[in-house]
Amino acid sequence: MRGVSEDPYPKFDREVLEGSSSPQEDLSFPNADEFDIEAALEALRVRDGYGVREAPSADAAWRIDRDVRERYGEEIRTSLLELCEARAADFRLLGLAGVTGEDVWRTVLRRYDDVPPLYRLVADILSLKVQTFLDDRRREMYRNLR
Repeated sequence: MRGVSEDPYPKFDREVLEGSSSPQEDLSFPNADEFDIEAALEALRVRDGYGVREAPSADAAWRIDRDVRERYGEEIRTSLLELCEARAADFRLLGLAGVTGEDVWRTVLRRYDDVPPLYRLVADILSLKVQTFLDDRRREMYRNLR
């Protein structure tokens, strides 16, 4: 057959099977007594903004909402709430009864520690997925149980 190699293993597979001639890194793992879990967790917290994030305070969404109103004005905030209501209507169309625009607005605002740019708010409202919304509802339910 044309295009089919006689050799069942491509070149890179043969190198892996037979041992490559290229230098390999020597990966050394620390012993259990040398490994500091607290230092590793701290490194995760500060590395590039990833890792463990503190839970937002209870009034964080309210504070961001107030700051959005002050920064962009009531007319823009009303337009954003109408956009949230349209997104909530999409969710209701998919079978999530009882979702309001205010629920979508609070879910979007919980992502921020400070007032985001207007384009970011609009993009986050329009790109909010059902699973993200439900995850936020579940987290809120567990916070209220405590």
